[in-house]
Amino acid sequence: MFAVAPVFLLFIYQRFSGRNAKARERCSVWLMNLAISFIYAVAAWFFGPREFFIILTSVAMIAGGVGVWLFYVQHQFEDVIWERKKGWEFAAAAMQGSSYYKLPGILQWISGNIGFHHIHHLCPQIPNYNLQACHESDAFFSSVPPVTLRESWKTTRLKLWDEKNRRLVGFSAVGRAAAWPVQK
Repeated sequence: MFAVAPVFLLFIYQRFSGRNAKARERCSVWLMNLAISFIYAVAAWFFGPREFFIILTSVAMIAGGVGVWLFYVQHQFEDVIWERKKGWEFAAAAMQGSSYYKLPGILQWISGNIGFHHIHHLCPQIPNYNLQACHESDAFFSSVPPVTLRESWKTTRLKLWDEKNRRLVGFSAVGRAAAWPVQK
């Protein structure tokens, strides 16, 4: 998920437009592909094809893996709220369905403040350089519990939604649940 999937997304999936894409969107994708091909050709000529391929795939795997990690942590944490259509509310989904990933200063800067994901979901028009100021502007925003870098490693075990307890759990919870008596 963190190494192969980002490379697939970057080099294959995003190189094609969707079935229902409008002509303008298809044109945009093909123009981007043309620009990328030109840049790759120049870089391969400059560095050599083998060296360029090694550099490109290494950087793509690392950067893509970090991007998928950020997305994963911001939507897969223990106290996340997931709702079906009937109970879904916009503000609750934004504030409790995405995390405040509290990163060290340099990582916060490198990631463009995307750790303030709850605010991004509430209002995507807020530019990344204003997300922290927005978070600090009202106690409502700081009510979202932060997920720290250390705590984020624990999210990798969370794979299943426990409807009864309304929280994400790991596969180990399935074994415990199987031992429970079945209610009729």
